[in-house]
Amino acid sequence: MSYFKDLTEYQYYGYNPKLFNIGWLDNSSNDYPKGETSQEFKDKLKKYLDYPQNKMRGYYNCPFCINVFSNKETMSDCEIWIVGKDNKVYSSPQLIVHYIEKHNYLPPTEFIDAVLNGPLPNSKEYNDIISDVKKSYSNPDWYIKQRKKESKQNYKKCIDGMAQELANNINKDILNNIINLKT
Repeated sequence: MSYFKDLTEYQYYGYNPKLFNIGWLDNSSNDYPKGETSQEFKDKLKKYLDYPQNKMRGYYNCPFCINVFSNKETMSDCEIWIVGKDNKVYSSPQLIVHYIEKHNYLPPTEFIDAVLNGPLPNSKEYNDIISDVKKSYSNPDWYIKQRKKESKQNYKKCIDGMAQELANNINKDILNNIINLKT
């Protein structure tokens, strides 16, 4: 499993501008925030474990536990998705519950709020939002169009910047020529 900083755009197994990383930890140089969370938060978060997303063929083991093969709680083979404000969706490894309970990981406040106040997994609201995210997330044509659109926007910004710089230099050259003609 890869490390991704909390609240960065999700790009592990696809791309969608409404999907964000939470709890993708590792034990290398990437320190993580620590603190306590409420039991209500932990209980609600565990409900998402019954509705996995992106199930993989293999398992990833907790990078912090010495006995990593000891039980299912220290292994992950999928993600869980939580819906927050404005239909923003947070993607976390299944191990996030273990990270919180055993390693004192403290997720960002907006993620905690999403778990406490967002739609519960398998509710109509949750399923509709997740279905919408998956349509664009798993659609390679959409992904390619999105990247082309971003590329065109970046290209246009670059051309506009070059044109402005050229115009500024031309105006300076003309002004210098006029000044030099009068002297």
